Amino acid sequence: ADVAGKGVPAALLMARLYSSVRFHLLSHADVNMAMSGLNSEIAVSGLGHRFITCVLMVIDPVKNQLTLVNAGHLPPLRRDSSGQVEAIGASVSGLPLGILPNQTFQQTMFSLTPGESWLVFTDGVTEAMRVPQEIYGNKRLMKFLETGPAKIDALVKAVVDDVEAYVEGQAQSDDICMVGFQRLP
Repeated sequence: ADVAGKGVPAALLMARLYSSVRFHLLSHADVNMAMSGLNSEIAVSGLGHRFITCVLMVIDPVKNQLTLVNAGHLPPLRRDSSGQVEAIGASVSGLPLGILPNQTFQQTMFSLTPGESWLVFTDGVTEAMRVPQEIYGNKRLMKFLETGPAKIDALVKAVVDDVEAYVEGQAQSDDICMVGFQRLP
């Protein structure tokens, strides 16, 4: 998830979101219903003009299946075992949490194939900027993932290193958060 805003208020909202996500995932049978409940809670909580982009992903390690629901967050990237990279779920993404209290969300299921890697990230990665106002961008990230390290822990570190090299020492205006996972071959 990524909270609009900065500083202590945004950090407190993220802490609250963390506990609320756990509650809604445990209280609802489906991931899309958990996201709808979470959205309703956030929308009526008096946060003013704050909103939160959020991706919920539930992995079933027995069935090698992933259930994904997106509330306005950047689409996760999936790299298959041959290195092909695609953005997942942009067409079924809902609005960010906190905008419409009665919003419903779509969930999508994916089979996880051996060697497949997933990367979920905040806009601090793709909007990292260097002078003169050039952003890192989604296309660059996707191209990097095509040839990046095979193991997910090395891949996440390599993305961070590539973003840091790209900005050429410029201070970042937004935080960077990434979560990566992989089904082992």
